[in-house]
Amino acid sequence: MCLNIGNYVANLGIPVLYLDTELTQDMMLGRLVSLISEVPIDQIETGQFTQNQSLTKKLAEVANTSKRPIYYYNISGKHYSEWLSIMRRFIMKIAGLNPETGTANPCLIVLDYIKCMNLDHAGKFEEHQHLGQLATDLHNFCIQYGIPVFAAVQLNRDGITKEDQSVIAGSDKLLGLCSSFTIMKNKTEEDYAADPKENGNKKLIVNTVRFGIGCQDGEYINVIADLARSKMSEGMTNIEVRRGKPQSMKFANNDRSEAVNI
Repeated sequence: MCLNIGNYVANLGIPVLYLDTELTQDMMLGRLVSLISEVPIDQIETGQFTQNQSLTKKLAEVANTSKRPIYYYNISGKHYSEWLSIMRRFIMKIAGLNPETGTANPCLIVLDYIKCMNLDHAGKFEEHQHLGQLATDLHNFCIQYGIPVFAAVQLNRDGITKEDQSVIAGSDKLLGLCSSFTIMKNKTEEDYAADPKENGNKKLIVNTVRFGIGCQDGEYINVIADLARSKMSEGMTNIEVRRGKPQSMKFANNDRSEAVNI
């Protein structure tokens, strides 16, 4: 999800800083190339694509034409104060500042994902207090520079059965200071009974929002997840399925008949 959003925004020419707490640059590059070329990840990672001329051609086209402004940085083991320093350098050196407002030019920061790296970083605080301070400082940073941050968090055990605000792991401030909190889960057998798999195999529940209405009770947005190619596409809501609307998402300024990449 983080990679799809980052790639989409970067493809618009808007610089994206991708901060990663788990994988490596090589791993993420393989996934990004797979997403852009639609060549399966395992074919890229093992080099099997070289045995298929059409796949080799696809990857060559990507190498020749794809120059997306995505800046990757692995932040594993770093204190969140270092995250903020990396973000600040990105704004100053890459995105730039608007001289009239003092805020950043259009850009996006993707944080994959918020967590306490180790208890040493928490110092005298409990883990939830450390994460709460992280959320506060990150929120203040966004306000100062006028930038959006798309951040992932983990769900707790309640997330297996529940789909409300109680499922976010770590700290209540992670929820209280965000503009939108959306849960992504696999669809259940009950979901499939009323909403076939071809409409989507995962779902987004827009739980808490500061702008708009979010999802109503029992409503979710379908996501067609092709994990073999790191690709996620947005489908219609399950409510639209029940009402028998066309298999497409409607946009105020641009009606599109096909599913759209997230």
